[in-house]
Amino acid sequence: MSDNNNVSTKKQDINDDNQQEKFVPELRFPEFTDEWRSKKLGDLSDVTKLAGFEFTKYVNYSDNGNIIALRGVNIKKNKLDLTDVKYIDNSDFNKLNRSKLYPGDLLFTYVGTIGNVALIFKKNKYYLAPNVCRIRSESFINSQFLKFYFNTQLIKKEINRYVTKSSQPALSMENIRKFNVNIPNIKEQNKIANFISLIDRKIDLLEKTLCLHQKYEKQLRENIFNFKMNNINFKRYSLGDIAEIKKGFTPSTKNPKYWNYGKYHWLSIADMDKKYITNSKQKISEEAIKNKEIIKKDTLIMSFKLTIGKLAILKEDMYTNEAIANFTWKNDKISTEYMYFYLKTLNIKKYGSQAAKGITLNNDTLNAIPIMLPEFNIQLNIVNILLTFNKKIELINEKLNNLKYFKKFLLQKMFI
Repeated sequence: MSDNNNVSTKKQDINDDNQQEKFVPELRFPEFTDEWRSKKLGDLSDVTKLAGFEFTKYVNYSDNGNIIALRGVNIKKNKLDLTDVKYIDNSDFNKLNRSKLYPGDLLFTYVGTIGNVALIFKKNKYYLAPNVCRIRSESFINSQFLKFYFNTQLIKKEINRYVTKSSQPALSMENIRKFNVNIPNIKEQNKIANFISLIDRKIDLLEKTLCLHQKYEKQLRENIFNFKMNNINFKRYSLGDIAEIKKGFTPSTKNPKYWNYGKYHWLSIADMDKKYITNSKQKISEEAIKNKEIIKKDTLIMSFKLTIGKLAILKEDMYTNEAIANFTWKNDKISTEYMYFYLKTLNIKKYGSQAAKGITLNNDTLNAIPIMLPEFNIQLNIVNILLTFNKKIELINEKLNNLKYFKKFLLQKMFI
């Protein structure tokens, strides 16, 4: 860390009108009017890493202890992820002073998955491990502000500018120090950091709330479909007993003109990313389908090859590829929504078998999947319970996505 004389010198540099080009962000708090200055990261912070010889000579990993060596796997989603940690309590700490981490230090992954960041908040708890660099800023830089700056497209451009193009992408410390960073005065930094930190805390709270609701909904489904609910009379069937099972197809032509300008939706497994599907990324023309039978809306579909057990309900008529099965019920006393929740709870993957191109369900296995079915009115009651809870999850998820979008907007407009 620089001494007071050096800090004051750098403060003069930042406020010197004769320095580099001035910048003003699109969106800012009204009480600030000063221009931002562009500086090199190395002029604002001490940037270093754990040297290879330090790691091999002085670091001893273990699965238990108190002092954690922070590796790349521990830095995810702009915070520390301590689900998989290595302890170094038996290491020679007298030789590792350079890698000791203090509150306010910013961590940055510079090998492989480049650009993940996290801030340190605890003292005497963490040390650097390989492939992670430490950025320790001067007193006129708010470390939270710098973390948010590293979340912007501005830093992504700097990464692309300096990263080595190889099978294992990497950045050198020298090039990280060359990153351009645009900064306002410390008061504006503090205001921006506090404001976005508040949004981050709301995002964290919503994510935890969402996780709890999802766990509860899963447990509720398991309790119902493991027949732990009293007074429900389930009858055992096989899937083939209650449904006519059809499969999608490979289009008869790969000619692009039949795809790019087609008018019919054609669904692949990659499109099955939500419960209700109203459209697809790909469309095909009549020439490509050659009178194949279209799948009607409100039909339940399920993937049965490679990615087994993905489920969805169509909300528009469309076609699907050959790895997706669709189900037509043999009587009108079967609820599509009930079957969606039932099959979602059932571990479909355990019925799969190894095939030439990966895991698949053959026709006999698909037809033999066991189904426990109560009376129709009980099916509807179960669906109502689960849908009520799913709507709560959807509302939480919508709030979370809106807040993440708002944060993304701020990172685009409040930083330059």
